[in-house]
Amino acid sequence: MTRALTALEEHFRMAFVGEGVADTREQRAVLRTFCQSDSHLTSDDLVEQVRRQGVEASPQTVRQVMSRLCDYGIAREVHTADGKTLYEHLHLDQHHDHLICTRCKRVMNFHDGRLEELKEAVARQRNFHPLRHRLEIYGLCNECLPTSTVARPLTEVAEGERVVVASLGGGRGFVRRLADLGVVPDAHLQVVNNAGAVIVA
Repeated sequence: MTRALTALEEHFRMAFVGEGVADTREQRAVLRTFCQSDSHLTSDDLVEQVRRQGVEASPQTVRQVMSRLCDYGIAREVHTADGKTLYEHLHLDQHHDHLICTRCKRVMNFHDGRLEELKEAVARQRNFHPLRHRLEIYGLCNECLPTSTVARPLTEVAEGERVVVASLGGGRGFVRRLADLGVVPDAHLQVVNNAGAVIVA
């Protein structure tokens, strides 16, 4: 274990004691596992990785530790389009934003100085003093972008994805209503919204 990680564990232990929370082996294992990873991790990922180290930490313990790490400014939550919560390291001097694939749920970090300059310029123009910002761009990664040859229902198509209508199901009246909207076999559509009612363009 590195000296920096040992020091972080000690700070974490003292913070817990200061809050009246017992310092446990499980909590330390979660902290150590998170700090040694460079990936975005779910609480289930952390439970599994801690288990591989021979420590059994419950999902509740993991969520409690990660909630405290977020409160302490060591970690932050990233919410994906499918409702999952990922945890990432929060480095105050290393800001980055996210590209999130709506199909495979992969989260990719990126940093572009032009975006930071634009953010600062917009704030200056409006006499606004920003404390922080978060940018998450949802779309499809290169692996998920190629056209799939497998037919699937529109409800399973990611927002922003372009599709070709293969066939229509339902009664004649329903098919006629879809045809009036331009949804016919071989029509090219883009899914605009897939949360609740499906909206296509």
